[in-house]
Amino acid sequence: MQLAARGVLIAAALTWLLTGCTSAQQLAPTDTPAAPTAAATAVPRPLAGGDCANLLDSNDLAVSLGGSTDAKVGTVGRELGLVGGIGCVFNFGEQGSRDHGQVLVDVAPAAIADPGELDASLTGTVCDHESIDLLTENAGCTATVAVSGWWYRLSVFSFESSESQETSFQAITTMLEQALASAEAPARASAVEPFDCNAADTGGLVVSSSRELPESGQGAIALAAARLAVPVTCAFTTADGSQWYVAVYPANMVAYELCASIHAAGAPAGSPVSVPGIQSAFVEPPAEDGSVRICATDGLSTATVLRGAGVWDAASLENLGSLVVPVLASAG
Repeated sequence: MQLAARGVLIAAALTWLLTGCTSAQQLAPTDTPAAPTAAATAVPRPLAGGDCANLLDSNDLAVSLGGSTDAKVGTVGRELGLVGGIGCVFNFGEQGSRDHGQVLVDVAPAAIADPGELDASLTGTVCDHESIDLLTENAGCTATVAVSGWWYRLSVFSFESSESQETSFQAITTMLEQALASAEAPARASAVEPFDCNAADTGGLVVSSSRELPESGQGAIALAAARLAVPVTCAFTTADGSQWYVAVYPANMVAYELCASIHAAGAPAGSPVSVPGIQSAFVEPPAEDGSVRICATDGLSTATVLRGAGVWDAASLENLGSLVVPVLASAG
């Protein structure tokens, strides 16, 4: 197909895509696409295989918290996984109730930090006992620590007595540090490979590029990971002015594998989906705002497409492939 004609096709397809009416939740999973086979560059593997249930046992956490044993586990922090770490959320009981508890963990290799930045981030255990009777999420203890080649931030919230809070925090700290001591921390973590959005042969679509770093409130560990791992995002503009955002990870298969493990606490897992022209693709569960991310790979590089609440049906997936195939081809 001529490039100009293909540009018109993509523009028309994406215009239709953005105005459809089938929700992401209605997308039917297909048979699992063929697993990626090509090895990418030496990107570190996520800690605990990218699964928080492999890092800390929720039953042990529940015993330490002394409340509900009804655990909802989430694996969060895409950039942490991309540098060889992990981000975890463990929720117990009903929020706002006396038996509610929460454990938050961010872990990254200490090697990703500037030594001065790392030292400045370290804290002893800081506890907020005044919020216990207010039933707010501040009631608990937090610490940022470097140990066994890892850099972690641990927060434990509950409505126990102040003495019980500190006892629980120490017990969970011991569990986490034992887990980290048994896992070899990556000695280094490289920055994500650059990508030239204009190199993709998309038939003349207008394109711009950016890198969006998280806000400082996410903490020193998350920010350090993001500086290395946040990819270039290409914004392709169609003829009608609509924009399509594609984040590109050249020579990086870990980014694709993380699509299968990233999910909010208590949220369902995503599922494989067939995208014409793409070796493997995976649709993540919808975010709280309804936005949906699809990850795609050619077996070497990864592209992720994030869009607001809308449609993903067979026709839109075919048109998505028309855009992502040339992007992945130029990333290889």
